[in-house]
Amino acid sequence: MFNTIRVKTRIKSVPSKSRPKKAASRVSRANGRATAERILKFARHEITTAGPVEFNIDRVLRKSKVSRSSLYHHFTSREGLITALEFERAYKETISEMELIRNFVLNASDLQKVFDSIEFALIAMGEKRGHERRRHRIETLAAGIRSPALQRTLADAQVAGSNHFIETLQLATEKQLIAPTEPLSGIAYVIQSLFVGRILVDLTGDSELDKAWVTTTMSTIKSLLIPGTPPARNPTNR
Repeated sequence: MFNTIRVKTRIKSVPSKSRPKKAASRVSRANGRATAERILKFARHEITTAGPVEFNIDRVLRKSKVSRSSLYHHFTSREGLITALEFERAYKETISEMELIRNFVLNASDLQKVFDSIEFALIAMGEKRGHERRRHRIETLAAGIRSPALQRTLADAQVAGSNHFIETLQLATEKQLIAPTEPLSGIAYVIQSLFVGRILVDLTGDSELDKAWVTTTMSTIKSLLIPGTPPARNPTNR
Protein backbone atom coordinates (compact mmCIF):
# COMPACT_ATOMS: atom_id res chain seq x y z
CA MET A 1 0.00 0.00 0.00
CA PHE A 2 2.78 2.44 0.93
CA ASN A 3 4.62 1.61 -2.30
CA THR A 4 1.50 2.42 -4.29
CA ILE A 5 1.13 5.79 -2.59
CA ARG A 6 4.76 6.68 -3.21
CA VAL A 7 4.47 5.79 -6.91
CA LYS A 8 1.37 7.92 -7.32
CA THR A 9 3.07 10.83 -5.62
CA ARG A 10 6.05 10.64 -7.93
CA ILE A 11 3.85 10.47 -11.03
CA LYS A 12 1.91 13.56 -9.96
CA SER A 13 5.07 15.52 -9.25
CA VAL A 14 6.53 15.17 -12.78
CA PRO A 15 4.11 17.51 -14.62
CA SER A 16 4.41 20.19 -11.92
CA LYS A 17 8.20 20.33 -12.47
CA SER A 18 8.04 20.30 -16.27
CA ARG A 19 5.40 23.00 -16.70
CA PRO A 20 7.60 25.96 -15.68
CA LYS A 21 10.33 24.82 -18.09
CA LYS A 22 7.87 24.55 -20.98
CA ALA A 23 6.36 27.94 -20.14
CA ALA A 24 9.81 29.53 -19.95
CA SER A 25 10.72 28.00 -23.30
CA ARG A 26 7.58 29.45 -24.92
CA VAL A 27 8.32 32.89 -23.46
CA SER A 28 11.91 32.71 -24.70
CA ARG A 29 10.79 31.83 -28.24
CA ALA A 30 8.22 34.63 -28.20
CA ASN A 31 10.83 37.14 -27.04
CA GLY A 32 13.23 35.95 -29.72
CA ARG A 33 10.64 36.41 -32.46
CA ALA A 34 9.76 39.86 -31.11
CA THR A 35 13.42 40.89 -31.18
CA ALA A 36 13.88 39.58 -34.73
CA GLU A 37 10.77 41.45 -35.88
CA ARG A 38 11.99 44.68 -34.24
CA ILE A 39 15.28 44.38 -36.11
CA LEU A 40 13.45 43.74 -39.38
CA LYS A 41 11.16 46.74 -38.82
CA PHE A 42 14.06 49.21 -38.74
CA ALA A 43 16.08 47.29 -41.33
CA ARG A 44 13.20 47.59 -43.83
CA HIS A 45 13.30 51.36 -43.48
CA GLU A 46 17.08 51.37 -43.84
CA ILE A 47 17.17 49.27 -47.01
CA THR A 48 14.34 51.33 -48.53
CA THR A 49 16.11 54.64 -47.93
CA ALA A 50 19.76 53.60 -48.36
CA GLY A 51 19.58 50.52 -50.60
CA PRO A 52 21.51 47.26 -50.11
CA VAL A 53 24.93 48.73 -50.99
CA GLU A 54 24.79 51.63 -48.51
CA PHE A 55 22.84 49.61 -45.93
CA ASN A 56 24.19 50.73 -42.52
CA ILE A 57 23.87 48.12 -39.81
CA ASP A 58 25.00 50.54 -37.07
CA ARG A 59 22.09 52.82 -37.92
CA VAL A 60 19.69 49.89 -37.62
CA LEU A 61 21.13 48.95 -34.21
CA ARG A 62 20.94 52.52 -32.95
CA LYS A 63 17.32 53.04 -34.00
CA SER A 64 16.08 49.60 -32.95
CA LYS A 65 18.00 49.71 -29.62
CA VAL A 66 18.92 46.05 -30.09
CA SER A 67 22.38 44.78 -29.21
CA ARG A 68 24.82 43.73 -31.92
CA SER A 69 25.05 40.26 -30.37
CA SER A 70 21.25 39.84 -30.63
CA LEU A 71 21.29 40.88 -34.28
CA TYR A 72 24.07 38.42 -35.06
CA HIS A 73 22.24 35.70 -33.13
CA HIS A 74 19.15 36.10 -35.30
CA PHE A 75 20.71 36.94 -38.68
CA THR A 76 24.41 35.95 -38.33
CA SER A 77 25.70 39.08 -40.14
CA ARG A 78 24.89 42.23 -42.10
CA GLU A 79 24.58 40.07 -45.21
CA GLY A 80 22.25 37.68 -43.40
CA LEU A 81 19.94 40.55 -42.44
CA ILE A 82 19.91 41.95 -45.98
CA THR A 83 19.20 38.47 -47.32
CA ALA A 84 16.24 38.11 -44.95
CA LEU A 85 14.86 41.40 -46.23
CA GLU A 86 15.34 40.27 -49.82
CA PHE A 87 13.54 37.02 -49.08
CA GLU A 88 10.65 38.93 -47.53
CA ARG A 89 10.36 40.97 -50.71
CA ALA A 90 10.54 37.89 -52.91
CA TYR A 91 7.96 36.11 -50.74
CA LYS A 92 5.47 38.94 -51.18
CA GLU A 93 6.02 38.78 -54.93
CA THR A 94 5.49 35.00 -54.86
CA ILE A 95 2.19 35.33 -53.00
CA SER A 96 1.12 37.95 -55.53
CA GLU A 97 1.93 35.58 -58.39
CA MET A 98 0.08 32.73 -56.68
CA GLU A 99 -2.95 34.98 -56.39
CA LEU A 100 -2.79 35.48 -60.15
CA ILE A 101 -2.65 31.70 -60.66
CA ARG A 102 -5.63 31.29 -58.35
CA ASN A 103 -7.57 33.89 -60.31
CA PHE A 104 -6.77 31.98 -63.51
CA VAL A 105 -8.09 28.79 -61.91
CA LEU A 106 -11.23 30.39 -60.50
CA ASN A 107 -12.13 32.00 -63.82
CA ALA A 108 -10.96 29.23 -66.14
CA SER A 109 -13.32 27.03 -68.09
CA ASP A 110 -10.52 25.50 -70.15
CA LEU A 111 -7.44 24.04 -68.44
CA GLN A 112 -5.34 24.53 -71.57
CA LYS A 113 -5.63 28.29 -71.08
CA VAL A 114 -4.26 27.89 -67.56
CA PHE A 115 -1.34 25.83 -68.89
CA ASP A 116 -0.69 28.43 -71.59
CA SER A 117 -0.55 31.15 -68.93
CA ILE A 118 1.88 29.11 -66.79
CA GLU A 119 4.13 28.46 -69.79
CA PHE A 120 4.11 32.15 -70.69
CA ALA A 121 5.12 33.00 -67.10
CA LEU A 122 7.93 30.42 -67.15
CA ILE A 123 9.32 31.87 -70.37
CA ALA A 124 9.16 35.38 -68.90
CA MET A 125 10.97 34.22 -65.75
CA GLY A 126 13.85 33.10 -67.94
CA GLU A 127 14.85 36.75 -68.31
CA LYS A 128 17.27 38.69 -66.09
CA ARG A 129 14.69 39.48 -63.39
CA GLY A 130 13.91 35.80 -62.98
CA HIS A 131 17.62 34.97 -62.70
CA GLU A 132 18.05 37.55 -59.94
CA ARG A 133 15.06 36.27 -57.98
CA ARG A 134 16.32 32.69 -58.06
CA ARG A 135 19.81 33.80 -57.05
CA HIS A 136 18.38 35.73 -54.08
CA ARG A 137 16.33 32.69 -53.11
CA ILE A 138 19.38 30.40 -53.11
CA GLU A 139 21.43 32.95 -51.13
CA THR A 140 18.64 33.21 -48.58
CA LEU A 141 18.35 29.45 -48.19
CA ALA A 142 22.13 29.21 -47.71
CA ALA A 143 22.03 31.92 -45.03
CA GLY A 144 19.19 30.06 -43.30
CA ILE A 145 21.43 27.03 -42.78
CA ARG A 146 23.75 29.16 -40.61
CA SER A 147 21.00 30.99 -38.71
CA PRO A 148 18.34 29.08 -36.72
CA ALA A 149 16.18 32.21 -36.44
CA LEU A 150 16.31 32.88 -40.17
CA GLN A 151 15.65 29.21 -40.84
CA ARG A 152 12.42 29.43 -38.81
CA THR A 153 11.43 32.56 -40.71
CA LEU A 154 12.06 30.85 -44.04
CA ALA A 155 10.15 27.77 -42.92
CA ASP A 156 7.13 29.85 -41.88
CA ALA A 157 7.14 31.72 -45.19
CA GLN A 158 7.57 28.51 -47.19
CA VAL A 159 4.71 26.76 -45.40
CA ALA A 160 2.41 29.76 -45.87
CA GLY A 161 3.18 30.01 -49.59
CA SER A 162 2.85 26.26 -50.10
CA ASN A 163 -0.48 26.12 -48.28
CA HIS A 164 -1.75 28.86 -50.58
CA PHE A 165 -0.66 26.81 -53.59
CA ILE A 166 -2.22 23.62 -52.18
CA GLU A 167 -5.53 25.43 -51.69
CA THR A 168 -5.40 26.56 -55.32
CA LEU A 169 -4.81 22.97 -56.47
CA GLN A 170 -7.75 21.88 -54.30
CA LEU A 171 -9.99 24.48 -55.95
CA ALA A 172 -8.88 23.29 -59.39
CA THR A 173 -9.67 19.70 -58.38
CA GLU A 174 -13.13 20.65 -57.15
CA LYS A 175 -13.79 22.43 -60.46
CA GLN A 176 -12.68 19.20 -62.20
CA LEU A 177 -10.00 21.09 -64.09
CA ILE A 178 -7.37 18.65 -62.82
CA ALA A 179 -7.49 15.06 -61.61
CA PRO A 180 -4.29 14.40 -59.63
CA THR A 181 -3.65 10.96 -58.16
CA GLU A 182 -0.76 12.02 -55.92
CA PRO A 183 -1.14 14.05 -52.68
CA LEU A 184 -1.65 17.74 -53.40
CA SER A 185 0.95 18.69 -50.79
CA GLY A 186 3.56 16.57 -52.56
CA ILE A 187 2.63 18.01 -55.96
CA ALA A 188 2.89 21.58 -54.63
CA TYR A 189 6.40 21.03 -53.31
CA VAL A 190 7.60 19.15 -56.40
CA ILE A 191 6.45 21.98 -58.68
CA GLN A 192 8.07 24.61 -56.45
CA SER A 193 11.32 22.63 -56.35
CA LEU A 194 11.35 22.62 -60.15
CA PHE A 195 11.12 26.41 -60.18
CA VAL A 196 13.93 26.86 -57.65
CA GLY A 197 16.06 24.22 -59.36
CA ARG A 198 16.07 26.30 -62.52
CA ILE A 199 19.10 28.04 -61.00
CA LEU A 200 21.15 25.11 -62.36
CA VAL A 201 20.12 26.08 -65.88
CA ASP A 202 20.83 29.75 -65.13
CA LEU A 203 24.44 28.86 -64.30
CA THR A 204 25.04 27.51 -67.80
CA GLY A 205 23.79 30.62 -69.61
CA ASP A 206 22.48 28.28 -72.33
CA SER A 207 19.26 29.68 -73.83
CA GLU A 208 18.49 26.46 -75.71
CA LEU A 209 18.81 24.47 -72.50
CA ASP A 210 16.44 26.93 -70.82
CA LYS A 211 13.86 26.33 -73.57
CA ALA A 212 14.23 22.58 -73.04
CA TRP A 213 13.74 23.12 -69.29
CA VAL A 214 10.46 24.99 -69.92
CA THR A 215 9.19 22.22 -72.21
CA THR A 216 10.11 19.45 -69.77
CA THR A 217 8.75 21.35 -66.77
CA MET A 218 5.40 21.88 -68.50
CA SER A 219 5.23 18.16 -69.35
CA THR A 220 5.98 17.31 -65.72
CA ILE A 221 3.33 19.69 -64.38
CA LYS A 222 0.72 18.31 -66.79
CA SER A 223 1.54 14.71 -65.88
CA LEU A 224 1.18 15.54 -62.17
CA LEU A 225 -2.10 17.39 -62.56
CA ILE A 226 -3.61 15.20 -65.29
CA PRO A 227 -2.04 11.72 -65.15
CA GLY A 228 -1.83 10.09 -68.55
CA THR A 229 -1.07 13.32 -70.41
CA PRO A 230 1.35 12.48 -73.25
CA PRO A 231 4.74 14.20 -72.97
CA ALA A 232 5.54 17.11 -75.24
CA ARG A 233 7.69 16.29 -78.24
CA ASN A 234 11.00 18.11 -78.38
CA PRO A 235 12.41 18.05 -81.92
CA THR A 236 15.92 18.91 -80.72
CA ASN A 237 15.90 16.02 -78.21
CA ARG A 238 18.90 17.44 -76.36
